[in-house]
Amino acid sequence: MFYFKFCFKHISKYLFLFTLSMLTLTLLPKYIYSNQQDWGNPTNIRLINSPKDDFAPCWNSYEKRLYFSSDRKGKSKLYITEIDEQGNFTEPKELTDPLNKSTTNISYISFLSETEAILNAFRKGYSQAYLNIFYTQRRSGQWQKPIPLDSLECECFMLHPTVSKDGNFVIFSSNLDDPNQLDLYIAYKRENGVWGNIEKIEELSTDGNEITPFLASNDTLYFASNGFGGPGGFDLFYSVRKFNVWQSPTPLSQLNTRYDESDFAVINDTLAIFASNNIEGLGGLDLYLARRISKEEVVSEPIPKLDLSISVQIPILRVQQEFEYELAQFPQIFPFDLLNQKYEPIPLNSNFLPSLDALIQNYLVILFQKVSLNKIETTISYDTTKKEIDGKIKRLVEDFKQKFDSFQNLVKIEHNNSDYIIIKTQKEELFEPIQIGKFTSTYEPPILEISVNARPASLLSSFEISIRGTEIKRVGYNIPFSTSIELKQDSLSGLTIADSLFIDLIAKDTTGRSYLMSYPIVLNRSSVFYKKTISFQNKKIERYYLFRPFSDFENRFDLKKILENLAEYSQNIKSIQLVGELDSKDPEIIELTRQIANYLHLSPSQVTLMQKTSDYENTFGKIPPRCIILLVEIR
Repeated sequence: MFYFKFCFKHISKYLFLFTLSMLTLTLLPKYIYSNQQDWGNPTNIRLINSPKDDFAPCWNSYEKRLYFSSDRKGKSKLYITEIDEQGNFTEPKELTDPLNKSTTNISYISFLSETEAILNAFRKGYSQAYLNIFYTQRRSGQWQKPIPLDSLECECFMLHPTVSKDGNFVIFSSNLDDPNQLDLYIAYKRENGVWGNIEKIEELSTDGNEITPFLASNDTLYFASNGFGGPGGFDLFYSVRKFNVWQSPTPLSQLNTRYDESDFAVINDTLAIFASNNIEGLGGLDLYLARRISKEEVVSEPIPKLDLSISVQIPILRVQQEFEYELAQFPQIFPFDLLNQKYEPIPLNSNFLPSLDALIQNYLVILFQKVSLNKIETTISYDTTKKEIDGKIKRLVEDFKQKFDSFQNLVKIEHNNSDYIIIKTQKEELFEPIQIGKFTSTYEPPILEISVNARPASLLSSFEISIRGTEIKRVGYNIPFSTSIELKQDSLSGLTIADSLFIDLIAKDTTGRSYLMSYPIVLNRSSVFYKKTISFQNKKIERYYLFRPFSDFENRFDLKKILENLAEYSQNIKSIQLVGELDSKDPEIIELTRQIANYLHLSPSQVTLMQKTSDYENTFGKIPPRCIILLVEIR
């Protein structure tokens, strides 16, 4: 891991941290181009590069030599080199002028004239040091110590300045408007020589970062960006200004790779130079020479598509599931004051829920799913003058009608004057109790061994494999690729009711094309269900959850269904305690305890009310509103 430098590593300390993997060298793709900005044939200039970062090139047309920055000695300083008669660069030398003897880092010089230049250096701000734009003059053949360009001073980063050929404006990158994002800005020289009127170049701004601009002419701008798409992180682009509007940028596709390219600068009509962290270099950022390409030089070749493959060590994954549950009444009468949730037709298995809250918060959704799955004609009765409740219910009904053909004409709405939703139907199976609990799963094998391959390998840029319905992901760049994924309950919770496990592969090639393929693995399930028991007051207890009110007991399918389930195990029941907000003189509670005793053939002394709910709540938490819990002591 290292700090990728737009100008040098100290910028990155304040702005960006890039994690770069060591990747195999990618062959540059071949394209057909027809405009004058075509550049290609990149060559690493090994003579002037070092194992450290070499970047920020700028050709000084007055001196006929190349200036660039390098931190080969620890700090970023300026170096110079010339081009000999054979077109080769000479051995670079560190600039010995006063400009380069400053204690700060120096980079990104741009020449206004033979004796004036601007550049980047650190300026101490109120809270931290910022890279800002500085000014230097050449006197007696020496570039002097830089001074801040006060008119462009900012408590932000003002980076990578480039001056127009007529000297009337400068373009730079900055986080002026957003501390976490670099965009391109333009500033104009006023008649008094002061720079100002800073404007953001909106046409070239993205949600990513635009950096290292270079003006080849007053109307041709090169820059790097990670926001316009491309094979790598930062890629090179150019834009031409027409009628004072910068046009949509065009990538320098012959130069862009899966790595980062930036710092493009033109030397003359046939040569340009740029920086890249391609791993074929000597280390970090290296400088590369590019040559202008004519149409005749560009080879036209069709680019093949990637051939992807996934392999896994097994075709079938065995899943052992255990479901420990408690039973809750599915209410036939439901109070308005519990309907404070958002209603959405979410995918639920309506007979299995993870918690009692899930039942309360999704009551109507579960009801309508039961109606739809079992095709049960149902009437919902409530006070339709309550606009908020009426609106929620009717919207949910319409949602289900649109999503499920089986739901059409099954639900009718009628008015009542109570504070309850009352469900009316002739089908008592609508009120089967809900199982509250969670699955625990074990997997065989416990680890998936996944391999990815692609042909041709040189065309692959990056890929991501994931297990659908989970947050498990792996990212890769080199192939062949292998990874081991440990199968755990918490990471695969989204596969509770799925029949297959899908491994998805998303890949990109060096031209920016995307590919998607999936690999299915059959899930061979075996499941065990059992009721949950708890220990309370030295008793072995099963819990059953009921909801008030308990009126009209004889016509209550929901209460009968929960008691029918209890009756199957009545011979194992020693006693039942009711816990909740209870009043022993309340007729509803008196009738409920009588019905429980009669239905289960228990004596009245075996069905009692808990006097202190605090004992229960101190152990298991607060009891939900309008909820009564049956603590069933079993033998």
